[in-house]
Amino acid sequence: MKKTDTSHKILELLSSGEFLSGAEIARQLKITRQAVNSHMKALIRSGKVVKIGKTRKARYCLKKFTETIFNEKKIKYILQTKGLAEDYVFQRASLELNLKSELNANSYEIVNYAFSEMLNNAIDHSFSEKCIVEMFLDFSDVRFIIRDFGIGVFESIMKKYGSPDEGAAAFELTKGKITTQPERHTGEGIFFTSRVADFFSLRSHRIELTFDNVRKDVFFERKKFIKGTKVTFSVSRQTSKKLSDVFSRFAPEEFDYQFSESEVYVRLLSERYVSRSIARRLLANLNKFKRITIDMKGVNVISRGFIDEITRVFKTQNPGVEIEFSNVCPELKNLFK
Repeated sequence: MKKTDTSHKILELLSSGEFLSGAEIARQLKITRQAVNSHMKALIRSGKVVKIGKTRKARYCLKKFTETIFNEKKIKYILQTKGLAEDYVFQRASLELNLKSELNANSYEIVNYAFSEMLNNAIDHSFSEKCIVEMFLDFSDVRFIIRDFGIGVFESIMKKYGSPDEGAAAFELTKGKITTQPERHTGEGIFFTSRVADFFSLRSHRIELTFDNVRKDVFFERKKFIKGTKVTFSVSRQTSKKLSDVFSRFAPEEFDYQFSESEVYVRLLSERYVSRSIARRLLANLNKFKRITIDMKGVNVISRGFIDEITRVFKTQNPGVEIEFSNVCPELKNLFK
């Protein structure tokens, strides 16, 4: 039986509106629990199926049937940025949506941090007179959108750091420690928020930068022009992720809990990695960190000059910076020896 055939049979089974366990689905379709889990991961990612509960008590149903047990809650504020306090806005939203009861402790802490950081960015950096704040609570996730009408995050970075265009500025932003007000901000808010989210996107002018951490993907897209910046964030209401784990990874004890570690997604930079100049663009501003992880996912062609610029030239110039490579495809591993 093809995988698509099995997925279709699972959807047919759930179309009656029942909330079934993995064991019940396996028994009725005469497949293994492992097969059910494999198909369910894909169906959940596609948004067709929702998982309720954890471990052996978990049940699955079609997403449309969750509306019968949980109606989406939402709030929307139009706010003047002058004198606005982000903690006040979060507490107001939290009370209206009863977040402390609706979210587990991990999710509440994550949303509190991410919302406060992103709204503070709109207040301090956007030069926008107003912003729109929305927060949504559905059956599985908590999500917020913060929209300002100011300079735009990528244009602001481009002007501050002399990036050739907004796409290059967006790439710089993924590295961390990039801020237009270093005297007041560390540049870690967007970095940590993007890593702790299930889904996070920054859209400004014609560019959208997206972190889909459920699918472990990061990508740029060209979009219709919008003024200012739009931030979208979501995380599971019952997430097992902890904000402290993200801090521990990138601001570890060995570096005195300072934001000293970054990761760079090579695939965002170019389609071909054959020149030293591209390597230098990749490494720009990374001497601020003590450890760098260079993610090679999706990279299949690379030159020795590109690697030499990273492993020899940059290391010689910055001996105190550790460099690690991740997700190197088998065909390229010999180049890193």
